[in-house]
Amino acid sequence: MKKYILLIFLLNCLISNSQIVIQPGYQVGGEGDLLCYSGMKVTSSNPNDSIWVFWDHAIPKATFTAKFNGDIKQVWDLCWQTNYKDGNYTPYTFTVYATDKKDTVSQVFSILVKMVARGMRTYTYLGNDSFELSMIETRGIRDSDVVCQWTIPFPGGNKYNGLKTQVKIKRIGITVIESQIWSKQAGYISGYLDTIYFYPENISKLETENPIEVLYINNQQIQVSSKIDKQLHASIIDFSGKVLLSNISIPQNGNTIIDVSQIPNGLYILRSERGGEVYSIKVVK
Repeated sequence: MKKYILLIFLLNCLISNSQIVIQPGYQVGGEGDLLCYSGMKVTSSNPNDSIWVFWDHAIPKATFTAKFNGDIKQVWDLCWQTNYKDGNYTPYTFTVYATDKKDTVSQVFSILVKMVARGMRTYTYLGNDSFELSMIETRGIRDSDVVCQWTIPFPGGNKYNGLKTQVKIKRIGITVIESQIWSKQAGYISGYLDTIYFYPENISKLETENPIEVLYINNQQIQVSSKIDKQLHASIIDFSGKVLLSNISIPQNGNTIIDVSQIPNGLYILRSERGGEVYSIKVVK
């Protein structure tokens, strides 16, 4: 009789012991993406179990919630709105725990945030109608993991590949160069449009490097400031190359007010010269 009682007791213990299972998962995305684990299940072999779910807060900016859901003992969600510079070659990890006050299990989860490539462009005249187009990746991504493509709209929208490439440009005037850079790891593309004024023997500085700055006063006037230690002569031209205003004098390291009341609303170029150097900057009215 005692043997039967002992056997029944052991069977009841086996039946009452729960087996808690946390559904595994893995998330991948790029910087700026909202990355979520949604509806992740925690189950138990014992239908009478009450399960509590919590996590280790290893990703401070992420939001974690858990709730009871019928036969599934718990369902949990985690969401993380990633930002610029959250990207990494190494995944972020966090741990989810589940317990019925007798047994506790854990599962490690990973989120890989891929780095989005970003670049700074420079254009250098090499002589004999040749220009060097150079893209410097500013995120610290390995050059071997970066792809860059340039699109020159003439002739026929030619495309050039490489962080640094040389092209022949027999043209005088304004053009827009499109460039794209992306990392093989992330696949996310950063695109840029640079408005450049080409000359036979020089090229304007990029707007980001331009010592000339346009400050908007109102729809009738603009203020132009210069960081050059010499007086500049400037003109305002449209995208066809037509000169709309000329003989504009910009004092050294100073400011000047330009009356643009007679110019129709639109996009123009302020072209300024200092010796053999020419600078161009966009003017929007």
